[in-house]
This record gives sequence, structure tokens and C-alpha cells, in this order.
Amino acid sequence: LLWLHASQLNEDEDDNTFFGMDFNFTPLRKLLLYGEFLIDDFQIEKKSASDREPNELGYSLGLKLGDFLGLNGSEFNIEYLRINNWTYNQKNPWNRYLYKNKHIGNPLGPDADNLFISIGGYLKKGLEVKISYELTRQGEGEVTSLWNEPWLYIEDYKESFPSGIVEKTNKFQLSLNYNYQSIFRANLSFDYVKISNSENVSGSDEKFYRLSILLHYHLVKR
Repeated sequence: LLWLHASQLNEDEDDNTFFGMDFNFTPLRKLLLYGEFLIDDFQIEKKSASDREPNELGYSLGLKLGDFLGLNGSEFNIEYLRINNWTYNQKNPWNRYLYKNKHIGNPLGPDADNLFISIGGYLKKGLEVKISYELTRQGEGEVTSLWNEPWLYIEDYKESFPSGIVEKTNKFQLSLNYNYQSIFRANLSFDYVKISNSENVSGSDEKFYRLSILLHYHLVKR
């Protein structure tokens, strides 16, 4: 649980307070539930035009299940992540979630969500195979977007999620991982990626294939 409002009070200047928490819960021996929750801004009252500002939230929920479908050593993982538009942003540029103009929040950024599903298991000792699918949707909102407060001028203000022209990425991956006595590790992966409205440009579509090999050797001091 992170509570940083005291820092704002101590500095005696306007700041942007965040409320965040995360959890891991294991109700069963081979079942893990986990998640994170972030409040950048949340509107409680509905009395003025400024109260129409959208809630700036971020959250993720995930599940991992061991020995999936009764297969020893297998694992099923599903996770959903969402970050609302305007999250990490603020009317005062120095309060944006940036450091040296680099975004320091979740790499997904605001105005986006992500669904990840994977199934993996061991073909034999030290050799693991994994299949995964990932869907990412990215709207036009950014941490550095102009804070123009449209909700002040439009009654019953609502915006779609994700907003504007949405970039959609579908990624399929097949990977093999080999581990030998924690000294040598090798990873071979094949990806197929399809992107619609690339960089939020309508009709800009692309797809590509990627093959990668990673080798790791741990130098052990005797």
C-alpha cells in the first residue's frame, strides 16, 4: 500500500497524489490470484462541471494455475491490464508521471488495455514449451496530451475507451526454453504480430514475423 500524500503536504506545494495497492492471494496450493490497483483521480461528487472529469484509474487482474488440466509441470496464465485515459497526466506539467521526459508508469501507458493468455509445460526435464496470445489496444491519449478539460464545456461528457483511432495489436508466440543446472539457458521463440491502425493512423496496417534466440551462460566462480 503506497500513500504519498504526506510528501505533498511536507513540500507545501501543489502535487499529484496517487493511491496504489497490489496483492497476491493463493486460495489453493496450485492457484495464484494477483492484481494491482491505482487511483490517480476519482470523482466522488457530481456538483460542478469539474466533477465530470473521467476517473483516472489503472488496474490489472491475473490468475496462474499449476498442473493445468492435470498435466504435471504445466501452467495456465491469464492477465488483464487497463489504464484509463488521462491517468498519469495533470494540468501542471511538473506533476505528470515523467522523469526527464520519460514515462515512469506502466509501460503500456494511459488510454490502453492488454489481455495476455499463455499455456506452458515441460516436454522433459529442463525443456519447457509455451504458447501465448496477447491483445493490446492503444488509444490516442498520452501522458503528455494537452490538458484541455473538455468535460468543463460538455454536459454529460463521456469518452470512449480506448479513445480516438485505436491501434490494435495481436501477437501470437511459440517459445522453447531450455535450462541446464542453472548454468546454461537458451530461449527460442517465434512471433507473429498483426497491427491495425498502426500509431493510431486509420488504415495503417502491418504484420510481421520474428524469430529470436537468446543464450545465457552463468560464469561460476570455483
